[in-house]
Amino acid sequence: MYPDYQRGRRDVLSLIKKAIEAVEPTRLVRQYLDELQAGEPDFYLSYFGPNDRPVLVLGAGKAVTGMTAGLMARLDHRPVSGVIIGPENASNHEYGTITYFQGGHPLPDENGASGVQRMIKTIRSSGPETDVIVLISGGASVLMTSPVPPFSFDHIRRLNREIVLSGAPIHEINTIRKHCSVLAGGGLARLLYPRRVLTLIISDVIGDPVEMIGSGPTADDRSSIGDVFEIVRKYGLPQNLPFPLVTYLEQASSKRAAPRADLFQNVRNTIIASNETAVREVLDQAGSMGYQPIRLMGLEQGPVSELARAHLTELFRYRESHSRQSGPFLFVSGGEATLKVTGPGQGGRNQHFVLELVPEIAGLPLVAASIGTDGIDGNSEAAGAIADGLSLSRACERGLDVHNALGTFDSYHFFQALDDLIITGRTGTNVMDLRLFVLLPN
Repeated sequence: MYPDYQRGRRDVLSLIKKAIEAVEPTRLVRQYLDELQAGEPDFYLSYFGPNDRPVLVLGAGKAVTGMTAGLMARLDHRPVSGVIIGPENASNHEYGTITYFQGGHPLPDENGASGVQRMIKTIRSSGPETDVIVLISGGASVLMTSPVPPFSFDHIRRLNREIVLSGAPIHEINTIRKHCSVLAGGGLARLLYPRRVLTLIISDVIGDPVEMIGSGPTADDRSSIGDVFEIVRKYGLPQNLPFPLVTYLEQASSKRAAPRADLFQNVRNTIIASNETAVREVLDQAGSMGYQPIRLMGLEQGPVSELARAHLTELFRYRESHSRQSGPFLFVSGGEATLKVTGPGQGGRNQHFVLELVPEIAGLPLVAASIGTDGIDGNSEAAGAIADGLSLSRACERGLDVHNALGTFDSYHFFQALDDLIITGRTGTNVMDLRLFVLLPN
């Protein structure tokens, strides 16, 4: 008799849905503002109470429209203007006096740059008494791209593509981005000084470093162009980049801008949600569904294949040490794996993660899933994939070769043939990835 894989699958998909709902940006902003009003009423009223000082709203990211919706209801008593940049179509009238620009993602485009230039123009036309609210979420680095000379859009696109495909972690990717774009690396805060700035952030970076999320537009940056050159060399990218750009990076690598902490003295950066928010929701909900919830620690990042093996090692260790407990158990981890793509296939790090597991969990009472909370995994329409102890046998029945799919990085078509893709559509939020495992009773 087979384990109840259908129950495990159904519950995993339900938990994924609840986790995404927990990081819905409109809800998050409202919750934060309620907490701010209760905990710091004077500060809250200085921003959201009735007065005649103008408020400037600036923002970018996959969650920016939802964050803006959560914010605007609190600004009824203030004169508001602003500019936001997101990845999707949106109507300007939805945001009143705030202008929306649709920027390019995952590659930057001129529309996003136009939004940046409108931001700069709006800032320069505002007075020093203006209160500023900045909304930042995952994707802001790309959406807010406006090249700093001598970088061009072509340079940035090529550099972005090469560094992402190299398997570099987001900390290194965003270190590069901070030196390529006008508002990144504290550039927005420097333009806004001496205005008062409240930045609300939904984190998509492990550890939640504000200087890395969205490339830190309102955070002080201590990196240098030399750090960029070292990262480029580390991944062997000079041979794939234009010679003049490589020459510039090499010649400028010894320069380091002097820190200007005074430019950030009026800035308050606040993280209102992160991967932790989604993980805690899974743990809470799993307990109410009859599972023993276990959080897998120390497995946030790393190459996909290594991370998949590490997860299984922890699961098997737990299974052996708790053999007298019948379960069922729900394991969850969060973070962001890295995947160096060398094949022509379609998919992403989450689908590839699950594909690595398929031969390893064959015949075992396990259900495994991994998804990107933004709803888009790699170069596919799927958020991720799900598998269980029967997936390998089902694949063999359909003539699918799991090792060929791994070698060609074609996880999407493998799981599409099994009807095991997880497709949510764009979620309008982003707190990295979630990985869920159900260990069922035998």
